[in-house]
Order: sequence, then C-alpha cells, then structure tokens
Amino acid sequence: MAPQKIRLYNDDYIKFGFTFIQKDGIQMPQCVICHVVLSNDALRPRQLERHLTTAHPMLKEKPKEFFVAKKNSLNKMKLDRTGEFQQNNEKIIESSYHIAFMVAQQKKPHTLGETLIKPSILKAVEIVLGEESKRKVSQISLSDNTIKRRIDELALDIQNQLIHKLKNSVFFAIQCDESTDVANCCQLLVYCRFINEKTIAEELMFSQALSSTSKFSDVLSAIDIFFDQNGLSWKNVVGVCTDGAPAMLGSRSGFVKLAKDKNPSIIGSHCVIHRQALAAKTLPFEIKNILCSELSAQHSVLLFHTEVRWLSKGNMLERLYELKSEVEIMLLQLGKDDLRENFTDENFTFYFAYLKRYNCGNCVNKETPNFSSFRRLNELLSDEEEPFCPTGLKDIVIKHLDSLTDEFTRYFPIFSNKSWQYMLTSSPFSTNVDTLPDIIQEQAIELKNDSRAKIDFNSGSSLEEFWVKYQPIYPEISNEALKVLVQFSSTYLCESGFSSMAVIKNKQKSFRCRI
Repeated sequence: MAPQKIRLYNDDYIKFGFTFIQKDGIQMPQCVICHVVLSNDALRPRQLERHLTTAHPMLKEKPKEFFVAKKNSLNKMKLDRTGEFQQNNEKIIESSYHIAFMVAQQKKPHTLGETLIKPSILKAVEIVLGEESKRKVSQISLSDNTIKRRIDELALDIQNQLIHKLKNSVFFAIQCDESTDVANCCQLLVYCRFINEKTIAEELMFSQALSSTSKFSDVLSAIDIFFDQNGLSWKNVVGVCTDGAPAMLGSRSGFVKLAKDKNPSIIGSHCVIHRQALAAKTLPFEIKNILCSELSAQHSVLLFHTEVRWLSKGNMLERLYELKSEVEIMLLQLGKDDLRENFTDENFTFYFAYLKRYNCGNCVNKETPNFSSFRRLNELLSDEEEPFCPTGLKDIVIKHLDSLTDEFTRYFPIFSNKSWQYMLTSSPFSTNVDTLPDIIQEQAIELKNDSRAKIDFNSGSSLEEFWVKYQPIYPEISNEALKVLVQFSSTYLCESGFSSMAVIKNKQKSFRCRI
C-alpha cells in the first residue's frame, strides 16, 4: 500500500478562509472564521472552497483582504495543541456579565454575588461535577466592585444602543417626572417613545439626581445636557407628557412652555392618571361634608401623593359599594351604631353612589334629571318602590360637573379627538381627504386606493405596526399619524420607575452602604 501523500499549504489558500497549523510536523488547514481544523488530505482548493460555501455561505464573496485580517486576529489568540481557541477566559467573563445582569434585573444588592450566588454555584458544581469543575468555576469574579462595574458597563451599552435607535427614529416623545428618594435626593426620570423597526418602543432614556432644586428650569437643563452629550435634538421631539403640576404644565412658565420655545410643534400632554386627582379637586363641599365630617373621619383631605399614586382608589369604592350590605352587618356586629347609622343614611348613599362612578365625559341634562351615566345612582333614583332624591342633588351634581368641565378646559384648551390628525390615524380609509392639508392629500388618495394596505389595516394588526410598515411607502401621511401614536398618554412608566427605585434604594440598603 502506497504511503499517503503529505500535502503542503499554499499562501493562495487564504482566499478560501484557511490558514494552517503544524501538528507532528504535518500542516493541517484551519478555518480563520470558525477555527475548525481539517485533515491534511483536505489541504486542496476544491475541499477548502466547499467548506467556505457550505459553512460560511454569506462570506464567499468577501475579498482576500477580509480573510487576511481574520488570520492576523487568529494568530494573536492563544491556541492549544489541537489548534482550537482557548475560550475559557472569555466564558468566565461572559458568565460574570450574565450574573451581574440578573442581579440588576432582580433589584438585589451587589454584594449578593460574592455572599450567596458564587458560594451556591461552587457547592453545587463540587457535588455534581467534582473538584476540577469547581476550580474552573471559582475563577468567575463576583465581588461587589466587579458586579457594580459590570452593571455600569451594561447600562452604558444599553444607553448607546438606545441613542442609536433614537437617532434612526424620525421623531420621538418623552415623559418626565421628579421625586424624592429615601436619601432625600431629588431624582429625575425621563422615558422616551420612538419608532423602532416594525413598531413603537418605550425605553428609559436616563435617570439623574437634581443636585440643587427641582424647578422646571433644572429639569430642562438636565435634559438639555443629555441631548447635547448624545447628539440628540429638540427638533425631533414631538411630545412631552408630564404629571400636570404647574411647574411642569404651566401655560406661561413651566417645563413644557420652555420645551415649546425650543420646538413650537411639541405637543404637551397631561397624564391621564392624574386626571382623577384633578377631578377630585372640584368636589363640592356638600359631598365632602357628607363623606368626611358626618362619618367622623380624622381627615377631610387626601394627601396629593395618595391622590396621584393610589391608582386603585376607584376600584376600592366600587368594591365597598358592592359589599354595602355586608359592611352594615359587620358594623352591627361590632357595635358601631353611630358609624352604621351614618353609613346607611340616605343622603350618604346617594352621594356615595355618585362619587363612586362619576364620568367626566358626560353631563347631567339640566332640563330633566338624567343620571343614566351613573349606573349605581340611576338604579337608586329608578327604584319604583321607594323613589327618593336628596334635596338639591341635581344642582350639586351639575355644579360639580360644570366646575370639572372648566378645569379640563383650563388644562386641555385645544385638545380635540375630532381633528384631522386623529381621524386620519384611526380611520385612514374613511377619512374625508378634503379635510386634510394639501401637502398630504395626494398620498392620502393613493393610500385609500391601495388594496394591499386596506387588507393589512383590516387584518387585526395594531395601528402602530400598520403606520410603521407603510412609512417608507407613504412617508408624509405616515409621519402625521405616527406623531399622534408616538405620544405618551400617561407618566405611568415614571411612577413605576420610582416604585422600582424605592425597592433598590431602601433604608436597609442605604444603611449597609454607609457601614
């Protein structure tokens, strides 16, 4: 049997993505992409080219210089006797990053890595895999400083990705709010909403401590600095959502006013969550007196913090009304006769029914008593057996709703969901083209005659997905719709962020840090 031919490497083979290594004096071809080592017999052009086209088809058109650069990088790597790259160190670092990410995601102290996670991993690996595996895993660094450094690096990378996405988005909207943490430090949170690939995304833009005061000028200055440092412009901001505080939403001064000075096309919106607090401020004295004074309540005014953040207040009143009979029995069993008498008072019952479910979008007919918008109250007034209506109830309700209307007019002077922007966004195929600006009428007609677009619109996809999909085809009309859809309707993300901050920066953790 003839001895097997020993093949030699040719420098021209690099165009197929192969270099070589020496093993027992024999040249073995090694791929500079996947680092796989083939036999000496494969050291011929046809087989090397086959590996490139089958294993790396996306790279077969790459120039020779591309593979030379890969070869130079491979030569700098640490290789073992099999020619495979020693990735142990990289895997150890990667594991450290993954654990740091999970620590941050679960809002746990940085010390958890070295005090609990690493000892637990080492013990489990020792029992299951043995001492050798334990020795390898013990190289993972999970010290307090390492976890902090990893989290900072991950946060910076996420922020860089976000900035890149914001720059690629035609425009974006922001919501911002400030609150005081456990260390009495004022914290500013800013979230953004932008066009990302096939839909609209929401992300935390940045969080920053306000070192001096929390005035609207300080908030604007903090956002200005962030925009300047990251190459963002107010010209791309189309909406600003705040909690409606005078410092934020003032018509003559305030953060929104200053933002509009930078970009007059910005739409300032008031968080819908805070509208309940706005409505409660207009509650007539008669209803307050019935609900608070006659029940011997210790307080007659809700704190603003509670008004804003107690998002389930309406659900609580609904549940209390549904359990009214059970509450009466409970008060009877507890011997709270005075409280039960006030709780079952007819005036209180009607005012309670009204307060529980008043609707800001409807008004009582001033000519005939019509309380159909208030289901519970209407049921009481429609009781044929015992019809009863407290004296002046209609006048009090009308007074309350009128004052509420004035408040909303003051906060939302130019809002209208019947404007052409909202009609176009929600119903592009039934909108009257004549009501649209001349500059987009041509594209609106083309869109209405696009059968494929009509099928996509009626297929059940969201408005965001539909308009983002057709933005490259109908840019002008799509941008008008997306300017509406990209707006924030509430500052819920900020409120959630402050809740997470309260978990992360609690008194126990702050005390440990000082120690």
